[in-house]
Amino acid sequence: MDDDRKPLWPWIVALLIGLPVLYVALFGPACWLCENRGLDQRSAWIAFRSCTWLCVHGPKPLRTSLRWYARAFGDQTRLGFAPGGKVSGSMCLSFLDFVRLDGSVSPIDYEETCRKALR
Repeated sequence: MDDDRKPLWPWIVALLIGLPVLYVALFGPACWLCENRGLDQRSAWIAFRSCTWLCVHGPKPLRTSLRWYARAFGDQTRLGFAPGGKVSGSMCLSFLDFVRLDGSVSPIDYEETCRKALR
């Protein structure tokens, strides 16, 4: 055997760290492609099922971060009046929340639709 071969473990470690980071990094552009009709909503939902599940069911800090990332790439949510908002004290701003725009085709919408269908 040749003893001058370079070790394989640095490549394995790089792939084990790099591929999951790349997967999450591609979630935002996938949301943008869906909104601009460049990618089918269901296909994106299947490919990024773990991210969409976390956007709907995950812990609040992770859910908020992933939704912010999707919005940064063009996911169709805007600050608006959410129905059924809770009023705390005299603060009128408690009615403001991020709401989905009509016609949004984000993979997050597909996840929310599936969740409502199962109820």
